[in-house]
Amino acid sequence: MADKEKKEIVLGDGELYMYEFPGGNNIPDDDEIETDENNVGDTSGGTSVSYEPEPYEVKNQYGKTVKRVVTSEKVTFKSGLLDWDLEKLNC
Repeated sequence: MADKEKKEIVLGDGELYMYEFPGGNNIPDDDEIETDENNVGDTSGGTSVSYEPEPYEVKNQYGKTVKRVVTSEKVTFKSGLLDWDLEKLNC
């Protein structure tokens, strides 16, 4: 089995939008998600996303990888400091 390959993307400061994804294969356009109704606050202090797949490798008798699949994935979002707009949260 191969080691995990964790990748981190630093996004910086910005506005945070939360949107209930309806599912399926059609990802909504940005302008459908980035509305005043879905804006829950502003972030600062190093917002980032990290992606960590759990790969599995099938090797032949010579130790050469013949197939590699990802068996699970972990995605973590860190917002740094977040100034929530409490009126837009369903508490």
